[in-house]
Amino acid sequence: MMFEDLPGKFEAFMAEHADEIKTPEDEARLKAQFIREYNEMNEKRRMQGPVTAEDYLELAAQATTKKKQREYLAEALGLEPENLEAKLQMLMLDAKNPLEAAAQMEQLVAEGTEQMRQAGYLKNNVGEFWLVWETRPYMRLLGNYAALLVFCGRYRRAIDTAREMLRLCRSDNLGIRYTLMALYAALEEEKPARRLFLKYECEESAEFLLPLSILYFKLGNLDLAEQYLRQMQREYSSTKRLFNAVRNGSIEELEEYAMNGGSGACNDFTGLVSLYYEIGFLTLPNGLYFEWGGKLLSRRKQPAKG
Repeated sequence: MMFEDLPGKFEAFMAEHADEIKTPEDEARLKAQFIREYNEMNEKRRMQGPVTAEDYLELAAQATTKKKQREYLAEALGLEPENLEAKLQMLMLDAKNPLEAAAQMEQLVAEGTEQMRQAGYLKNNVGEFWLVWETRPYMRLLGNYAALLVFCGRYRRAIDTAREMLRLCRSDNLGIRYTLMALYAALEEEKPARRLFLKYECEESAEFLLPLSILYFKLGNLDLAEQYLRQMQREYSSTKRLFNAVRNGSIEELEEYAMNGGSGACNDFTGLVSLYYEIGFLTLPNGLYFEWGGKLLSRRKQPAKG
């Protein structure tokens, strides 16, 4: 979090010195000057101790006990009572269970939305949230809320929240589109899934291809299910290994093996395993899909008839 204000401060600095830029060398010199001054400022902040809400949030992130976290967050809120980041972290510390957290977070989202409205961001910056530094705590709040809704099984509300995030930030810096695709697959929503796929130019990521393959398997369209699975296999060399690990019940062992750099560990295997668990609401109930896909990937391709 310490350097999260860097883009905004850099843009302001360059705008202030715009009349000095005549050549690429001038631009490089100003960039170097900004970095030097920014580092000096942060060093002064470090030496003098915490003085801003941001400082206390950084300390809370580094704290090793909940007691210390609460102390630092309380200091941050004392300085900025409406700080969404501090409120969110305090909420997550104090909530007794996920349902209570979801109810409290819903209220906090409403507060955050009103803050964005009053500041004019909902009028002037829709589509560009996150690019505006002041909107980032709100976007993180929405991301946490969507994840919590998924955990509570409230998929429709999670979809609404994810769609709102994409409306506010078209570049999707937090990657909520991947959760949304998995939610569409879980609910067998083909048309919205196709629209999302096309919106992001048929992105060939496992985060899109695996849910799409599962979606069409669930819909009974095995040709399209295979098409997306084969496409994923071309992009990710560990696809077959993932499916075999799920089928054999050894996925956790293989994840640990790959993370420890075991002999023969595939570079993209841990990423696929992480995805498998991140969208567990979709993957875990669909063991039959992985059985089908594993057999498919293990089958030798028939030679073309000549």
